[in-house]
Amino acid sequence: MKSIGINQDLYRLNLGRYKNANNAIKLHSLEIAVDIFEELNLSSILIFTNAIIQQSYLEVFISKSKDFFITSHSEEILKTHNIKNSILGSNLQNINKKFDFIFLDLTLNFSNDIIKTLNFYEAILNKGGVFIANILGGKTLYELSNIMMEVDLSSNRMINRMLPKLSSEGVLNLSKSSHFKNTIVMSNEFIEKYISLKDLIQSLNEIGHIYPMVQPNQPYTTRKYWTLVEERYKAIYQLQASFEILTLFAVK
Repeated sequence: MKSIGINQDLYRLNLGRYKNANNAIKLHSLEIAVDIFEELNLSSILIFTNAIIQQSYLEVFISKSKDFFITSHSEEILKTHNIKNSILGSNLQNINKKFDFIFLDLTLNFSNDIIKTLNFYEAILNKGGVFIANILGGKTLYELSNIMMEVDLSSNRMINRMLPKLSSEGVLNLSKSSHFKNTIVMSNEFIEKYISLKDLIQSLNEIGHIYPMVQPNQPYTTRKYWTLVEERYKAIYQLQASFEILTLFAVK
């Protein structure tokens, strides 16, 4: 396995060719992993994703690794990818093997204990192996969050939502409290424009991140509420949405 330096090499490889992608949020996350993976001689790889990964990306990982595993919280995602070595995230703790490369594709946000989760992946990573986790940062969707709070206030209510609140410093501090001893965190920010609020929601749905924003059985799931949100969103921000991708790198 080719060795890689945690600082200089990883910064050099963070190319971010996402700007012309159809779904920038989703493909930016994958581009970083592919860029680094293609530089290394790896024999085993684990990818944890809650979204459909484009076939061309999967082929890069599968063709260059002797042992490829994919995991997800969703059985439907696993069926769609139709990969022999697939396992539900809830069963991952039963896996009796180690990997050279582990990539969490925007899934670390949903951990109830990030330090414990990082320790788990450190334990199943081979010595010299590379761990990458892409996370939505706290600057993500702040325009939409502001509009939703405005509409809440106009109705004399305020609802707590699980929008991303992680900062690069926060993620780095968490990683330093884990068993990983050599970590860095990068932040990449970009802005997308949408034709309608429905298009934005669909974009979020494609990366498996709609449910942190919209919780079921709440008053703001009504059509009237979303109509008010879209009207204000268009008037103030022209349906502009900011995104921040935090990328945690670790070498064991």
